[in-house]
Amino acid sequence: MATLDNPILALLPTSRSSNPWMSTTQIAERLKAAGQEVNHKKTVMRRLQELESQHLVLCEQRGKAYYWQRKEGASGLASGKMSLEEALALQILKQFAKNQLPEQVLGYLKGLLDAADERLKNPYSEEDRRYAQWHRKIAVSAGHFQLMPPTIKNEVFDRITDALFMERLLSVRHKKVNDEAPNERILMPLGLVEVANGLTYLVARMRRDDGSFYDNQRFYRLDRISSARLLDDNFRYPRDFNLDAYIHEQREMEFYPGESIKVTLKMSTNAYTVYLSETPLTRDQDVTHHKDGNVTVTATVVESWRFHEWLLARAGEMMVVSPKKLRDKVKGDLERAVQLYQYKVADLKTNTKI
Repeated sequence: MATLDNPILALLPTSRSSNPWMSTTQIAERLKAAGQEVNHKKTVMRRLQELESQHLVLCEQRGKAYYWQRKEGASGLASGKMSLEEALALQILKQFAKNQLPEQVLGYLKGLLDAADERLKNPYSEEDRRYAQWHRKIAVSAGHFQLMPPTIKNEVFDRITDALFMERLLSVRHKKVNDEAPNERILMPLGLVEVANGLTYLVARMRRDDGSFYDNQRFYRLDRISSARLLDDNFRYPRDFNLDAYIHEQREMEFYPGESIKVTLKMSTNAYTVYLSETPLTRDQDVTHHKDGNVTVTATVVESWRFHEWLLARAGEMMVVSPKKLRDKVKGDLERAVQLYQYKVADLKTNTKI
C-alpha cells in the first residue's frame, strides 16, 4: 500500500458522515495540513483511483470535479495488505461474537470481514493454510445436555442490539410463559446475556406509567418478544448498573437468587474428583478428606434455581448435609421423583395425572 493510502482512508467521510463527500482538492489540502508530503494534486488523484479499483472508496463526478467517499468498513486492513494475523482475528470475531454485535457495527465491519475471508480463502503457502484452517479447529460446547434453542425474530434481535448500542428507549411486546397475550412495555435496555442453554435475555429497566423508571432491572427472553420498536428518546446509561456484577456477583441470571448460605456437601472421593476438584463451587471452598474414602466440601454459595438444579442432577452421588432448609428441599424434590416412578408402565397408558 502506498504511503498516502492510509492517511487518505483515515480522513475520508462515509455515508454516515454529516458531509459524506470530499473533493480531490479538499483531500489534498487536508493531507498537507496533516503534515503529509503532497507535491501534486495528481498524486492524490492517482492514489484515490487505485483505492477505487480495490473497492475501498466511491467516486462521484460533479462537472469537472471528483468527490470521494470511503466505503463502510474499508480501512488499511481491507486492502490486499491485510496480514494473516489480522485476517484470523477478524474471522474468529465473526465466528464467536457475530450475534453480540449491533447491526450498525456489523455493517461497518462487513468490508473487513469480507476482506478477511478473502485473505484466507486461497492460501499460498503451508503457513497460509494453517491460518486458514484455524477457525475450524476451535469451538464452544455448552457442556451439558443441549435442548433446541427457541427461535428469535431477526428484526427483534436487530432492534434490541440497535437500542443497546445507541442507548435509545425500546418499546416491546413481551409475553410471559403463561400469558395469553403479549404486554407492551417501554424498556431502558442495559445488557444482552446468552446463557448456557442457548436462551438469550435482555436485561432492562421498565418505565412506569408516570414516565419514571424502576430502579431494579428485570430480564426478558428474546424469543418471547413478538415485536420491538426503537423510540426517539435517548437515555443516559445508569452509573449504578454493571452487567458483569449483575451476572457474577448478584447471580441474577441463575434465576431467583436468594441469600448467601454456607452449604456442606458429602460425597465420595470419585464424585469430588469429577465435579469439584478442578472446578470449585466458590473461592472459599474448603475440603476435608475422611479415612472412609468420603469427602466433605463446605462453601458459601448464593442459593438459586440453578444451584438447586445442579444439586439434583448429582443427587445420586452427593448429599446435602446443611443447611437443613436446603437439605429438606432437595429431599422433597427427590421424594416426588420417587413417587412418579412408582407408577407402572401399564398405568401410564391411562389418564394418570402426573
